[in-house]
Amino acid sequence: MYKVYVLKRRKRGSEVVKNSKTDTPSYAAASAAFWEIRKDTRYKGKNFLLLMTKDKVKLNVHSFLAKAGDEPYIELDQTLNSGEKHVH
Repeated sequence: MYKVYVLKRRKRGSEVVKNSKTDTPSYAAASAAFWEIRKDTRYKGKNFLLLMTKDKVKLNVHSFLAKAGDEPYIELDQTLNSGEKHVH
């Protein structure tokens, strides 16, 4: 199960932002939710993290305080980690 959500970072722990959470078995739906939130200007420059997990494992993390080249920062044209293992 994929989960996409925004965390508000605070000194005494983080909290999930109300109405920011998507739970879905679909990578495509999770990815779409991630990009929709990533483009949301309400969070830009503020102490929020955008996370995508699969089965409780962090796949993608974006800090709205970070700048391009910083960690964790995800570019708008970057490919997201799907959590799928590829066999060669």
